[in-house]
Amino acid sequence: ETAIGLFPDIGSSHVLNRLPACWRHAVGVFGEKLNLHQVRHFLLAYAHIPVAFWDGFLDNLTHLLWQQPFEDVASLIKQFNQEIVPSAYPCESFEMLGVSSFSDLMDHVEHSDEAYFAKLREKIPQLSPLSMYVTFEKLKFSEGMNLANSLKLDYQLLYHFMRESDFFEGVRAMMIDKDKHPHWKFKTWQDVPYSVVQEFIYHPCIELAL
Repeated sequence: ETAIGLFPDIGSSHVLNRLPACWRHAVGVFGEKLNLHQVRHFLLAYAHIPVAFWDGFLDNLTHLLWQQPFEDVASLIKQFNQEIVPSAYPCESFEMLGVSSFSDLMDHVEHSDEAYFAKLREKIPQLSPLSMYVTFEKLKFSEGMNLANSLKLDYQLLYHFMRESDFFEGVRAMMIDKDKHPHWKFKTWQDVPYSVVQEFIYHPCIELAL
């Protein structure tokens, strides 16, 4: 989402905050992707049933007696679930992404000489500095927040983002013209005033009733 001038929304912080801080920031701020091993390791998925086992799983599912549906399905999933070994961190200093301030996060990315971070630096100009900064602060602010309050926070943030130009510029660059050269409101993250980020996070202009 930061590549279109937005942020991970629809209660995503409730999920992202279940990840270790380094992964939380890699996925939320920089848009890195989790592979299957990581999804299972962080318990974001209940089970893994490879395609080769789908026919057998579905055949057994259709022949269930459904006398105790929840227990029966859970038992069947457990029967076909394939355990996988967690993969290692992308690089040696990856855990350094788990810092407590946005400036420290960006400083590590900008000055690390590891190949992973060199590739990440190539990606950053396509990400909205405002979106990255707000996303980082949002994840910190929402740590431990339940789903309902996460949704309320995201509703508030969407209101703020719809009043800014980055979302519309990001959609233009990535989805309409597809030139992949967005012209963000702030050229670098250092140009983003912290007071603007605070306005997004700590000054609700609208409230979602749940």
